[in-house]
Amino acid sequence: MLFLAVFCGFLAEYQLEHLIEHNREKQYMRTLVEDLKKDTFGLEESLHFWKRLSSKIDSSRPLLKKTLNNENLEEVYEMAAMLIDFNDFIYSDRTIEQLRNSGNFRIIRNSHVSDTLISYDSFIRVQLKEQETTLLKFKELKNFGSSAKATGIKYSIVDNKEKIFKYYNDLFLYRAAIEYIMSSESGLKVWAENLITLVKKEYHLK
Repeated sequence: MLFLAVFCGFLAEYQLEHLIEHNREKQYMRTLVEDLKKDTFGLEESLHFWKRLSSKIDSSRPLLKKTLNNENLEEVYEMAAMLIDFNDFIYSDRTIEQLRNSGNFRIIRNSHVSDTLISYDSFIRVQLKEQETTLLKFKELKNFGSSAKATGIKYSIVDNKEKIFKYYNDLFLYRAAIEYIMSSESGLKVWAENLITLVKKEYHLK
């Protein structure tokens, strides 16, 4: 009888611990969905910024091939000033950092969700690092934008054909870099949306 009582107590304790971990797992999944929604919103905002800047570059570059009159200067100036701006997408890694730092990845019983989450986290960190490295290559171009915003584009390049030519070519390369960034962020957005769908389905979340 004593053995049976101890065994039943052990089972009850095991069941309670299992229930607690299951509740914690589901709570982690709820906060994960919140984080992923922030990611999708942030990526959408970032894509909107890059599309707007890309469009401005497309409309401004041809003006550099012409004589820069006062009317053209305004549009070129506006675009150059935009170069100092950057839509700083911030990765919402609150939940995955909690799981990693507390060693609680083990409580995610659904291996498909766990594997997909780890892959997403790894990919987004690599992409953000590559994006940072890419943009650093255009530091001089952004410095030029700062100068244009502070002093006016006409004082910066209007009488310097060599600088105009370099600026024109740099904008072409920057435009290509923006395309790469937009492609990367579009892929991340789709990945985040798919992960939201997967988590909601597997954990019956609304």
